[in-house]
Amino acid sequence: VQEDPMCIFYTSGTTGAPKGVVYTRRWTRGLAIRSASPRLNWQRLRCMLLPFPPYHFAGFLGIIVALVAGSKLILMERFDPLRMLAYIQDEKVTQIAGSPTMYRLLLNAPGQERYDLSSVRCITFSGETCPYDLAQALHERFRCQLENIYGTTECSLISWTDINDSWEKAATTVGKPVPGVRVRIVDEERHPRPVGERGEIAVKSPQVMLGYHNAPELTAQVLDEDGWFYTGDIGYFGEDGYLRLVDRKKDVIIRGGENIYPVEVEHFLQSHPAIRRAAVLGVPAAGDIEEIWAYVEVRPGYGPDRGRRGHFLSRRHRPLQDSRTRPLPLPPAHHGYW
Repeated sequence: VQEDPMCIFYTSGTTGAPKGVVYTRRWTRGLAIRSASPRLNWQRLRCMLLPFPPYHFAGFLGIIVALVAGSKLILMERFDPLRMLAYIQDEKVTQIAGSPTMYRLLLNAPGQERYDLSSVRCITFSGETCPYDLAQALHERFRCQLENIYGTTECSLISWTDINDSWEKAATTVGKPVPGVRVRIVDEERHPRPVGERGEIAVKSPQVMLGYHNAPELTAQVLDEDGWFYTGDIGYFGEDGYLRLVDRKKDVIIRGGENIYPVEVEHFLQSHPAIRRAAVLGVPAAGDIEEIWAYVEVRPGYGPDRGRRGHFLSRRHRPLQDSRTRPLPLPPAHHGYW
């Protein structure tokens, strides 16, 4: 029966403990049709490099696309930027499906300029927002098509940029809703908001999950009786019909009546050559004010020079800092891969 449970994906996202996302048989068939059929292009899909693990939704999706297209597929046991560069050069990879963090590490890998990456026809990124400077750097290094794909484990694909869109469009938007997917922006009471106004992204499609495994109360918090899934992501539609992703709803920092979106500060921090990764959050302070804290992972060879980074931060924000050379902690579902 098409509505019978068929598989469970575990996701931790930004909330900590992994949750089991239950999908039906109909979901698998629909996913293959929606994800692969509109995007089949032998020139681009002759050889796909997939640095995501298969248990990650993006990895599972990449495998489906490769199988339907009949393309060669290269999987990686662990993410390694130098090995990734070698695969691209030696196997003449034509398409890469990764995350912005992976691509930044790839471009910053020692000696990356020595590799021949001219075979790549398309780069897709998902899993997190892509900073503009990173998209520009990818465009300049690869000179190929860039595509932005937005989705969640709970509702699969939500939106994507078109194969004919410019790299600037892929850097500043997450595209238009995938065929068959309805997307709306809602306020705190879950009422629709007009074009241009920010709010929570809600999704309704045949690919939305049945619910969280053995967690009916948690399911009821994000999935209403009409089948709308509330992502917890903040975004808005532009006049051009393209969806813009801003940040996670729970992560927004309120300071002096102003909404500060941590992901924007993280992108700014990660543009500094000494910073490998950054995590920004709000910390309660006196007078119901939230201070901005930034936890940064410093690249090898750089010392914890707080003075220089303080000057750098003063150009935009000035959060308190905790510099560290140890890797930042990752959600449980990512352990063992990075």
